[in-house]
Amino acid sequence: MKLSDESVSEFQRIWKEEHNEDISKETAREYGENLVGLFKLLTEIDRGANS
Repeated sequence: MKLSDESVSEFQRIWKEEHNEDISKETAREYGENLVGLFKLLTEIDRGANS
């Protein structure tokens, strides 16, 4: 899933707040998209377990 530029900027802000470290837009996009993919997978697994 492709994140919007606004979501990438928000991810950068949160990363800075939590880790006291700046990351590039490219890195923020990669990390954010990986995180979204992880939650999507977990949701699919949970739905399968509850069927």
